[in-house]
Amino acid sequence: MHMNFFSKAGCGFITIALLTHLNTMHAQTNTDVEASVVDIEGKMALEFSNEKLLGTNVNTALLEPSLELDFQYKPSYRLKLGANLEFSRVLEESTSASGEEHTDSLSVNEAYVKLSDIPLKHRYLEGLSLIVGRKNISDSREWFYDAEIDGLIVEVEAPTYNTSMTFSFNREEWIGSDLLQDNDKGTVDNIIVEIEYQPWKNLELSAHYIARNDTSENNDSPRHLGFSVKGKSLDKRLAFWSDMAMVDGVDGDERIDGTGYDIGATFKMSSIGKPYITLSYAVGSGNGDDDTDFRQTGLHDNVDKLGGVTSFKYYGEVVDPELSNLKILTAGIGFRPRKKVSIDVLYHSYEQEFALDELRDSDLSTDPNGLATDIGYAWDLVAGFENRENVETEFVLGYFKPGEAFDDRTDVLLFNAKLTYLF
Repeated sequence: MHMNFFSKAGCGFITIALLTHLNTMHAQTNTDVEASVVDIEGKMALEFSNEKLLGTNVNTALLEPSLELDFQYKPSYRLKLGANLEFSRVLEESTSASGEEHTDSLSVNEAYVKLSDIPLKHRYLEGLSLIVGRKNISDSREWFYDAEIDGLIVEVEAPTYNTSMTFSFNREEWIGSDLLQDNDKGTVDNIIVEIEYQPWKNLELSAHYIARNDTSENNDSPRHLGFSVKGKSLDKRLAFWSDMAMVDGVDGDERIDGTGYDIGATFKMSSIGKPYITLSYAVGSGNGDDDTDFRQTGLHDNVDKLGGVTSFKYYGEVVDPELSNLKILTAGIGFRPRKKVSIDVLYHSYEQEFALDELRDSDLSTDPNGLATDIGYAWDLVAGFENRENVETEFVLGYFKPGEAFDDRTDVLLFNAKLTYLF
C-alpha cells in the first residue's frame, strides 16, 4: 500500500470546515403558536477496507472519508422539514487495476416535509401523519427494508389497540440522489404497507405487504407478504425474532414463487464479561431456476446489532448474500465487558437449496459452478467501542472458506475499520 493512497484522502478530509451541534429555539409570546426549532447534527467518518484472496497477489483496498449533515426545522410542533446530505470520496487501489481510482459523491439521502398529528374524527385513531419527499425507512433488522424512497408516506396510530399502520407509495431514485454524478433514474414503483401490533410490552407483531412494479423492459415485479415476531423474555435476557415472507409475481417472462424465513435468538448472561450467545437459521427457497427462487424485497440490508454496540452484516461480512436459494446457519458468542464495548465472534455455514451457478446479490467476486450445493463457511470477528466524546470505533475481520460449489477454492480475508465522530 502506497502512502499517497492515504494522504490524498486525509488532507481533503481534514481541511473540511465543520460546524458543531446547533440547536436554536425561538420562543413566541403567542400561546397558539409553538416555538420553532432548528437542529443540525453531523457525522464525520473514515472507513478503511481491505480484501485479499489468500495465496495470491489479488488485493483490493478502499479508503472512504465522508461527512454527513442532518437538518431539521420545526416551525411548529406539527410541521417538520428535514434533509440529510452526505459527501464521500471512495479511493480504491487494486492489484487487478493500474494505479488508484477515486469517486466523489454528494448524496441527498433525505429531503422531506412531515405534517404530524392531523386530527381524525374517529375515537380509536389518535392522529394522522403525512410525509412527502425523500425519506429513509427501515425495520429493526432491515430484513424487509432499509432504503431511501421518494414519494408519500402515511402513518396512522391506534393507541387503544397498541397498533400503528404505515402506507407508502414511492419510487427509489425518482429524482437522482447524487448531485455530482449522472444518476440512473429508478424504474420501480413500490407500494408498502406495514401494520404493527404490540399485545404486551416486550412483544411486537407486524405484517408487511410490499409490491414492486418494474416499469422497465426487465419487468422484475415481485410481491411480498411477510410477518415478523420480535420480543424479549426472561427479564429481557432472551431476545428472539422470526421473520418470514412469501413472494410471487413475475421476473421477465418467469413466474416468481418462493418462501423465506429467518428465526433466531440471543441469550445474555450476567457472568463476568457479560457474554451472550446467538443462534439463528435462515432459508430462502430455491427450485433450480434462479428467476423463480425466493428473493428478498430489494429494499433490504440485512444488518443488525444482535447483542453488541455496533451493527454488522448478520449473513456474513465477506459473503453478504441475499437470502435466495440458500440456507444459512449462524452461531455466535459475544461479550460486553463494558456498557459501550462489545466483541462478537460468529460462524456462518452456507448451502444452496439447489445447485445453481449464481448467488443472488453476493459480495463474492466469483460465482458457484452450479454442480454442488456446498457454498462454504465463514468466520467474523466484530468489535465496537463508543466513548463519551461521541466517537465510535468499529473493527471487522472476516474469513470465508469456499466449499465444493466453487471451482476456485481460494480463501478470502477481509479487514474493515471505521472511525466515526458524531457532532
